[in-house]
Amino acid sequence: MTREGTSRSVIGRTGEVARLCIVALPLVLSACGGGGGGSDSDAPAAAPSVPAPAPGATKRAMLTAEEMLAPSAPAGTPIANSYYMPFNGAQPVAANAATPALHRFEGRLTVAEQSMSGTTFDSNYGQDGLLQFPGFSAQFTTVESYLVPVERGILARAAGRSNWRMLLSPGRIWSEAADGGWSRASFPFVLANDMTNEAHNGLVTFLYDDTRISALRFQVVQETASWNRNDFWGRLEAQYVPGSVADAIRVQDDLRAELAALTPLRPWSQFAGGNAGGHWQAFLRGLDADDASAAGIVADGVAYTGSCTTRYGLYPYCEFMRHGAFSLTKSMGAALTLMRLAQKYGDEVLQARIADHVPVTAAHAGWNDVRFIHVIDMATGIGDGNQNPQAVDPFSDENAVTLGAWSSVSSEGEKLDAVFGQGDYAWGPGQVFRYNTTQTFVLAVAMQNFLASREGPDAHLWDMMMREVFEPIGIRHAPMMHTEEGGAPGIPLMGIGLYPTIDDLAKVAALLQNGGRHDGVQLLSSAALDDALFRTGRGLPTGERSSAGAHLYSMSFWSLPYRLGARCTRQLPYMEGYGGNFVVLLPNGVTAFRLADADNYDVEALVEVAAAIRPWC
Repeated sequence: MTREGTSRSVIGRTGEVARLCIVALPLVLSACGGGGGGSDSDAPAAAPSVPAPAPGATKRAMLTAEEMLAPSAPAGTPIANSYYMPFNGAQPVAANAATPALHRFEGRLTVAEQSMSGTTFDSNYGQDGLLQFPGFSAQFTTVESYLVPVERGILARAAGRSNWRMLLSPGRIWSEAADGGWSRASFPFVLANDMTNEAHNGLVTFLYDDTRISALRFQVVQETASWNRNDFWGRLEAQYVPGSVADAIRVQDDLRAELAALTPLRPWSQFAGGNAGGHWQAFLRGLDADDASAAGIVADGVAYTGSCTTRYGLYPYCEFMRHGAFSLTKSMGAALTLMRLAQKYGDEVLQARIADHVPVTAAHAGWNDVRFIHVIDMATGIGDGNQNPQAVDPFSDENAVTLGAWSSVSSEGEKLDAVFGQGDYAWGPGQVFRYNTTQTFVLAVAMQNFLASREGPDAHLWDMMMREVFEPIGIRHAPMMHTEEGGAPGIPLMGIGLYPTIDDLAKVAALLQNGGRHDGVQLLSSAALDDALFRTGRGLPTGERSSAGAHLYSMSFWSLPYRLGARCTRQLPYMEGYGGNFVVLLPNGVTAFRLADADNYDVEALVEVAAAIRPWC
């Protein structure tokens, strides 16, 4: 059974994208026209082919030193991603085979907000700062041939019109003989929106020496955002102030540890002894060539993937490519956090009352008996959707006006006010599944306040998760959207907001597959995890069924009943996010994942292929 064609919302899982663009996302309204939803008609035309270097050429054809150092340059169009990486003469070479850089890069790079070029499928496109590259100022240091940003979280947005924030990841430095004594650098980045969890992956390159820097060239030709599938590119003026970085040693050691712990990425064709190659198209069933940002199977500590594709060739920093997780965040963020609190303070945390930890301002008493477990189960008994508990569409709350109001404000208090404006259903908590992203934020606030009551007012929920769960399993950076409190990050949103890499997904999946244990240490409550992964028979019906049985929801995890052979039916747990993001945990320790923005919800395609290659019964 496929769920292709079932409507979902931008932030959660259901609803009309066009309507949400008007209600919830006024800043991206101009990008939502022309039919919304990211259908094939909205997708950019196929990228023009970039001419291969001419036979016998002695230097690169694009992004030459002359072009990079010129006082001005035409905007042009996007080019092959390979031009952002090392060249040997006229041909691209692997970064680890490039000629070492002539200069070290360490100091502060500052870019003011500037206009950028972009494709458009709507006459209003470009309003409200969508074509404004965000200003940022960041320190970098060098680790061997790596260029490493000191700040790896979501950078604060400089004052200006841009709707975007920056996420920076490690790049490379090298030199090319034709550059006249300059060194080169490039690094990957993400354009992230203030209101949604969309991710637009880009590349920057520039020339530099000990004291100077050329203009920057950049392009963004891939995204996890079905309603905003566009290319951006341009030339940026920048300032480089060389100088020592106070945390350089820590940053360098951190990167070395990160690289050593990366999940190996191998071609899909090598999975199962080379027997997986013919299954790739079935794994991407219903998707066009550029719909999937990343997809593959994690088995035996290796991620077998079809590589990280863009409209202009492979993304050269696949290991650092970040994706908009959307509601995968509920599983990887909210659920894991609650399981960690349950492990630290006992499983009774699950039964803690929301009203004991959050100042509830609702005009009704519906929240009085709502427990942490009810919120993580999407069963609070509160909402503004269909009043019939047997309604076929259990996602009507996700379409209600509350989601728009919640998305449009940035502070903890404003977001809570939006949620507490919801009504009270006739049934009580724990009885009926009703999907509601906004209420996951109430749980985030409750967990933050619970933690502060145990560890003091300076305790921060996401810092705790980084220190006690993610860093031990090898995830050293996990950017998460937070509320804005006086210019400082406040509460992690938890319902949306993560920007994971393939490596992040693989490490979290391994922790879950191992029962919440890592290196012999129990990081997550085993009892709560058993409930989340449907090992105890727990879960509420979602209203969907297949021939194998009812689909269930428990602690922010979905389940698919799947029959493999006459005597083998399993309830398969998986995470799901808007656009068709899936992470499926299979009984044989294999994890299948697909990050896409095609609004295709055919999770069974992943299960069928994985079962065909490595059956679990």
